[in-house]
Order: sequence, then C-alpha cells, then structure tokens
Amino acid sequence: MDRSNNTSGKPQRRNSDLTLLGSSSQEMEDRVYTLTFGVDLADTSFEGLHNYAVSISRLDTDTGMEEALASVLRIGLQSKTYSVSVEGGPFYDFDITKKTVDLTSHELDQGVIDAVHNGIAWVKGEVPNEQGLRNRRHVPIILLDDPIAVSLLMSSISTLIGGATKGHHQVINEKGVAFDSREDYINHMYDVLKGNLDTFTEVAIYRCVNYYMSNT
Repeated sequence: MDRSNNTSGKPQRRNSDLTLLGSSSQEMEDRVYTLTFGVDLADTSFEGLHNYAVSISRLDTDTGMEEALASVLRIGLQSKTYSVSVEGGPFYDFDITKKTVDLTSHELDQGVIDAVHNGIAWVKGEVPNEQGLRNRRHVPIILLDDPIAVSLLMSSISTLIGGATKGHHQVINEKGVAFDSREDYINHMYDVLKGNLDTFTEVAIYRCVNYYMSNT
C-alpha cells in the first residue's frame, strides 16, 4: 500500500520537548552542512520512542549566511507506520522496505523521497487548496531549493528510522527481561541512540551522496 501522498494530522508546530542526540557537520561545495538529530523522550508507548526530529542547516562560508530546514518524524516500530512533517507542515505517511532499516545500504526508499518532497511542496505553497507557510515570517526557501540539503534531509530521516529500529531491538535483546519501568527503557534507548550517532551520520552522508550523484 502506497501511503506517500496521504497526510495524517493538521500542520504541526515544532516540538519543544525534543532532546538533542547530537549533530555533525560536513563540508560540501564550499558550504558547511550540519545534521542534527533529536528525540522526544517523553513520547513513548509499548512500541518504544516514536517521535524524532531531523534538521539540516547550511552555512555559506563566503557570505556567512546560515539557514536551517527542520522536520519531525513519527516512527511506529510495531505497527510499521512512518510519517514526516517538514517545517511545521502536515504529516505525510510513507512506507519503507528493508533497505531503510539496513544501515549497510546506501539507497533511499521511494516512500521517504516522496514524503519529503510532498512536505516541501506544502511549505512552498505548491499543494492545491493549501496555503503552506507563505504567510509565515520566514521560510527557508534557499534550502528547499538546495538539492544537497534536501538529499541530506531525506537520507537523515531514512537513517534515523533504521537506527531507531535497530536500537529498539538491541535494547530489548540486551535486557532479556521486562524493563523495571518506562524510564528504564527510555534511558537504555537514549544511550544506544547517542552511542550510535557517529554511525548514523556516516550512513546518512553516504546515502545522501549516493542519491545526489544519481539524480544530478
């Protein structure tokens, strides 16, 4: 079932309850791109942590101008439901395959690609009968039209899904028994995600480069 064109929920505000997992910067074409990952430790259920955030910022080394592009990601580990909101827009549902979960794969699922592009189209006001964010004080148009930034956003979202899935199974398998409390699981999951941040960044960059080179 293709859900990449479906939306769930109204336009969302940026989540202020997110805890920073970390960030990493990469220079590409005389610009410095920074990937930032976050997780909402308060939003958990029997499926685990399922509210995450990814942002991409770009610093132009010539002008000193910096812009940021933010997204919120919902991950349902047991129900295998995924949705993303770009810059406070509506959530777009999508499906994934095994290559998203496999962190050795450098390919992006079409579902991730379509959902992010749909989110960007909404922000730019290109969705019929939707006003997007044209009336907001500032919209990072320069990044919405930057193929590297968009590729990084898609690859980071893809990688965070794979990392969260792998991390959840790792935590469950290492524990071996039921957790003493909700906080016990949250602490273990946070430590695993934080500890694998370098791997997430590396995979995200590889996936970005692979997609960018194949589509430019």
